[in-house]
Amino acid sequence: MRIFVKVKAGARQEKLQKLDESHFTALERRRFPPAEHVVPVLTGFAAAVLAPPEKGNANRAVRKLLATHFHLPVAQVRIISGAASKNKVIEVLY
Repeated sequence: MRIFVKVKAGARQEKLQKLDESHFTALERRRFPPAEHVVPVLTGFAAAVLAPPEKGNANRAVRKLLATHFHLPVAQVRIISGAASKNKVIEVLY
């Protein structure tokens, strides 16, 4: 599953908020037959982490926060795009 997350680094308190559960958007295009051309992406998390946006600290904190939320190891949560941005696309592997 891929999710779109807006991150606030250097926050006073860590939190993860689900914004929208049913909104899907076509975000990634793959080289498949036309029927499978657009991959839907679940949009809807806002994350606030204590870590500053330096040397990947905030990205590690976001991965850990999402892994805790989904009850998964951190290795199953990876950032697909937006490593240097506050808007990220994150893949959660089940």
